[in-house]
Amino acid sequence: MATLAQTFGQTVHDLCQVLVYFYGRASGDRMRMKDVRRSLGYFRRRG
Repeated sequence: MATLAQTFGQTVHDLCQVLVYFYGRASGDRMRMKDVRRSLGYFRRRG
């Protein structure tokens, strides 16, 4: 059986994949890692 940490990590990973997929669909292009890092930095600054 998977541990709680493994299950949680997999769930977060799946959610991120879904978000990236829908973001790519909305922008008409797949999100590149550069854009992901920029977005994370943006949210980190705001937060």
